[in-house]
Formats: sequence, C-alpha cells, structure tokens
Amino acid sequence: MERDGRTQSRILRGRHILFGCAILGCTGTGCIPEGREADTGKAVRATITLADMDISSKSLESRSVDEVSLLVFDQDGLAERCITYGGDEDIGIDLISGRTYSFYALADFGYPVFADDISEMNELTYHLETPMEAMTREAFCGRVQGLEISEDMSVTVPMKRMTAKISVEMDRSRLAENVSLEITEVSIGNCPRQARVFGANRILGESECFPKGYSLRGKEVSPLNLEDERGRSGKVSLFMLENMQGDISDLKPEDEKDKIFKEDDPRRKTCSYLEIHMNYLSQNHFSNGGPLIYRFYLGDGPFNVDIERNCHYRFTICPENEGLDEDSWRVDKTYIHEFGPSRFASFPDSYIRGDIGDTLHLYCEFHPPHTPFEIDLEELEYDKSQGIYDYMIDEDGHGVRLILTGPGTGIVYMEAGDPVNEAAMWVVEVNLPSTYDKAIDTLQYMSPCMTSTVPECRRRPGVLLHHRLQDQGR
Repeated sequence: MERDGRTQSRILRGRHILFGCAILGCTGTGCIPEGREADTGKAVRATITLADMDISSKSLESRSVDEVSLLVFDQDGLAERCITYGGDEDIGIDLISGRTYSFYALADFGYPVFADDISEMNELTYHLETPMEAMTREAFCGRVQGLEISEDMSVTVPMKRMTAKISVEMDRSRLAENVSLEITEVSIGNCPRQARVFGANRILGESECFPKGYSLRGKEVSPLNLEDERGRSGKVSLFMLENMQGDISDLKPEDEKDKIFKEDDPRRKTCSYLEIHMNYLSQNHFSNGGPLIYRFYLGDGPFNVDIERNCHYRFTICPENEGLDEDSWRVDKTYIHEFGPSRFASFPDSYIRGDIGDTLHLYCEFHPPHTPFEIDLEELEYDKSQGIYDYMIDEDGHGVRLILTGPGTGIVYMEAGDPVNEAAMWVVEVNLPSTYDKAIDTLQYMSPCMTSTVPECRRRPGVLLHHRLQDQGR
C-alpha cells in the first residue's frame, strides 16, 4: 500500500523519522543496531504476538490484518527496531538480554509508521478523511512499556480498536396509541476528525470535528422501525473516534434529564451527541417540511460526556406519551404541526366514460398531507391485463393517469387511512357498443375482497356498467 504523504507529514511533525530509522539500520526482518556489539548482554529472541485483550473490541484473530508497524525502543527511549510486516502471524526479533524495552504496535493504519525516539509516540495522531472511515478503515494500536528481556521469550501486545462503537435501539412501549415514529436517519454530531494514538483524546474546538459525523440512512436504519411484542426495535451501530470530555460538574442530580448546554457554552461544540430524525404522526400532530429530531449527548452516565476508544456504548430511546413532551434542543419540534379538521375529496366524478386513446386523470386531495394513502394496484393490473387501459401512478402517489386502450369496464380504488379514513372508487367505461343500453346494478356482483382494500368485482367478465354508482357513506 503506498504511503500517504500528506498524512505522513502530519504524523512526522517535521522530524526526519524515516531517515533516522535508516541510520539505525532497521529492516523488515529486524536487526541489531550498530554500536551495540560491545554490549555485555547476549542476543536473545523475542516473539511478538498481537492480542485482543478487551471483550468489547472485535478479535484480531477473526479478521485479516493487512499491515502492522512494530516499533521497539530501548531503555533510553531510542528506536531499536522499526518493522512493517503483514501481521497475520507472530514475528520474532533479536534483542539483547538484560536490557529493558518498550513495544508499540499499530495495525491497519493505512501507511507505515516510523520513529527514532519514544517521545514521538506521544505526538502520533490518527486522522480520518471522512467520518465513514471510522468503520471502513478499522485501525488498532497497543503497547507494552518497560519490559526487561532476560532470555528467549514471548511478548504479547494487547491491541485496542481506535474507535468506539455506539449501538442504538428504540422502545416504543410507552408511546400513546396511534403514535407513529418512523426513523429516517441516525448520525453523530461533533464527530472527531482525529485522535491521539497513545494517550487520551479530547476535542478542543469545532475545527477538530466533522459538522456531521458517521450517519445511517434509509434501509440502514430499518431495524429501528421494526417492533417485537414488547415494543422493542432492532439495533443499529455507529462508530467514532475517542472524545474524552470528562464529567459535567455543574449538573445536579435533579438535572439528570437536562444534559443540555446553553448556546454560548463551548462544550456545545466539542461534546459528541446522537441525532435521530423521524417522520411523525399522531391523532393531534404530524411532521411536514422536515423531521422530528431527537438529540442527546453521549457519555458514560448522566453526568459524563466521555466516549472512550474500544468501548461499546448501548443506548435505548424511550419516548413517552405522544413523544413530544419536551420542546428544546433535545426534542426539536420545528417541523411538527397540529392537525386541523381532516378533509378528503376525489376527482373527477365516480363514473366516467371515455374513448380509446383518451387519457384520464383520477386523483384524491386530503388533509393532513402525511395521512397513509393507498391505490389498489391489483385492480389496476387486472384491468390492464384485460386490455382496457394502461396506467401511470402520479409522482406524489395520490392519483393515477389512465391511457384507455380497449373497450370494457374497469374499476379504480383509492383509500386514505387514519385520521382521514375515507375512500374513493371510480367506474371507468371505455368505448362500449351502443347495443348495451340497459343499466346493470353491479352491487349484486360484489363479494368480500381477497385483499384488504377493495370489493371483489371480477367474476363478471360480461357485466357492462351504464350508470353512476352512489357514493357510499358520503
């Protein structure tokens, strides 16, 4: 993999690190630096093993590690080895007995890492070009410091994932009846662009954050819209670099639900938070023009805003009643509107005659605009198969255009759900012969529908309609 020169320049901080390692005579297989031959100790073999010691991190053994940079420093802090290797197997290096060494390992950083002094490890920084790299470029690091080597031995370096994993689920069991919360997006706000590799990482300003961090949309959040019998949804997971902002000392126990910072508080731009977008519908309110937004700060408890690397944080969102009890930064109701009286109308009249070649537009208008609405496609497909017409659904899904193609009679059915609860049915007669003048009441041919939306009128291929059906219940 080619070295990323731009990222490398960030890491090396102007030092001649690669050159320094070359002076030490390091290679990919290990070596004893010049000038050490006079050391009184004997040469011993150290076998380096990378191990996943934390249960919250994905096991290194379960994935292929493409590249490892191993740096070994002596007791004076000078680089003894700078090695880059495949990482799938243990590696052995020759060291000198009786001396103390420190071992630093970096897995899958995307580029080799070198240093000539151990102090440079404190300056090493891992950067993301996009927030999605927190998952797609999964990097690990680990170290063992101050280990005395006396004989041939194994050295196990515990590795940690550079990112934290954040899992989210919904609990809708406390919502009032007929409240619908459809999740459309989940994202991390104030998502770090970079992190110190060795040492706690803390964002100091908004320039160190992505304006919008790791995000999931569409089908990626579909598990959050599924419910079991308890009202619990599935889970989705997001990833971010470490952001250790500490405890919130100015919050009191009674303020537990108010983990919110004022607009002029600098922590508002450095503490990481979760943002959830959803379409909303209840008997009294609906979302229009934008989503209902839930936001809350992440952290290890109600008075803490730490997100630590290699940790798995689990959050369950539990809205209550209508889910709108709060009106603040945490629950953004900018696009929530109150229902007025519901309205429904269908156009044109319910009985239509047309000629082959005509185009008819049948549609409904209703309020509120986000009322569930359905056009019975089974009926349209049946009439199309009989050669009566072809059809095209309107872009907004509230109507249909019929292109009349042959003689016969078709039926079009549309239905608006809660809170409108109205339906419309059209009988469309195409170019029927003039010999059929007798009006036939088609209600006698109707039987319970095989679907959930429209009466069954299809066991009557010879029935011709010549009159307008009464609107039922209007």
